[in-house]
Amino acid sequence: MVKDRTVEERLGIHELGLLDMPEEDQMDSEDALAKVKDVSEGVRETARTVRQSLEEGQPPGQALAFLRDVVREAPLPSLLVAFMLGCLIARR
Repeated sequence: MVKDRTVEERLGIHELGLLDMPEEDQMDSEDALAKVKDVSEGVRETARTVRQSLEEGQPPGQALAFLRDVVREAPLPSLLVAFMLGCLIARR
């Protein structure tokens, strides 16, 4: 049964050998959580910087900038339009 297995067994940690480390090399959950938060914040900041650089590099008013703005404001209608255009092109 799935409920009888431990969390480590369900995640496959035993197969990875992560529990075989000596006690001094293992970090407690608070340290691990703090490191994960630091790394995720770094990834978010990097993504924000890249997105901002890309937006600054494109001059406003071009077709691609207009299309990007429309898709951000109304993603589902934009998806419907793209699907319908795809169907029309595929039928030809």
